[in-house]
Amino acid sequence: MQVTNVTFTAVRQGDLETGSGFLAKEFKVGTSEAELRRYFEQSSLDEFAEASWQSRSINGERGDLEGSMTTSTGGVIG
Repeated sequence: MQVTNVTFTAVRQGDLETGSGFLAKEFKVGTSEAELRRYFEQSSLDEFAEASWQSRSINGERGDLEGSMTTSTGGVIG
């Protein structure tokens, strides 16, 4: 869960390279930097402030999180 917080904090600070560093290789291969930036902006994930994760699971190199994220403007995602 800390990795997720690091990822979205980096994105908020405009450091897409660090922010995308933890994403799946398959996802990164099929997604341009412009598409990724647009996704973060359209979903407000570039305004990350904090997260609350209710559950997580890890299977090999894949992880799933359930919870919510709060944006710097007070919005809640999740």
